[in-house]
Amino acid sequence: MIRIENKKTYHGNGVLVCRPSPLGNPYKISKDMTRDMACDKYREWLLERLETDNPTSKAFFALLNFHLDEGELVLICCCCPLRCHAEVIRDLLIEVEERVGRLKTKQIGDNYGDDE
Repeated sequence: MIRIENKKTYHGNGVLVCRPSPLGNPYKISKDMTRDMACDKYREWLLERLETDNPTSKAFFALLNFHLDEGELVLICCCCPLRCHAEVIRDLLIEVEERVGRLKTKQIGDNYGDDE
C-alpha cells in the first residue's frame, strides 16, 4: 500500500517528496500552468529521468525497493489532498511493481512450469 499524506498535518514516518527533494516537481502552478498540467508534465519529466542514472532515478528506485521490502510506503507532500506529483510517483511505483511481478511470474513459468 502506498499512501500520500500532507506535510503540514502528518507526523508519522514517511518519505518527503516536496521540493527540493530529488523527486520534487520542477513545474510550478501559475496562471499559465494548471495543477493538472504541472502533474502531467511531471509524469513526462519523471519517465525521462528514470531512463538515466541521476539523483531522481536513484530516489525513485530506492522507494521501489523499500516498498517491495516493506509492503507499505507513505509519500509526504505539501499539496495533499489536492492532486499532486506524489500521485504520479505512487502510480508509477505501482506500474513498475506490477511489471516486475509479471516478469518474475513469467520467469518462474519459463524455468519450471512448462517442461512436459
